[in-house]
Amino acid sequence: MSMQISSVQITPSANFALRQFWAAIFAKAIQYNRQARGLSVQDAAQLAGMEVSEWAAIEAGAVPRTEGELYAIAGTLEIGYDRLFNLVLLCRDAWEM
Repeated sequence: MSMQISSVQITPSANFALRQFWAAIFAKAIQYNRQARGLSVQDAAQLAGMEVSEWAAIEAGAVPRTEGELYAIAGTLEIGYDRLFNLVLLCRDAWEM
């Protein structure tokens, strides 16, 4: 018996949906860790040196674009950069890499 495996083509709309899915997973993890620390969005943004709108956007599914933002988030959430970076790797499809 022979088996043929065809390559899967991901359409632009499917790719966008995949990015949204993983961005939502990342956002929920950030929100969960913020709430576990008892921080408001305003408090977290201030501790991270961000605008409230920037932090809120991350929790709404926007992904951080710089390593500095990731370090600030990790520090604010007291989770360590390595742990946050593992989350980034898990959710890597949220970024256009």
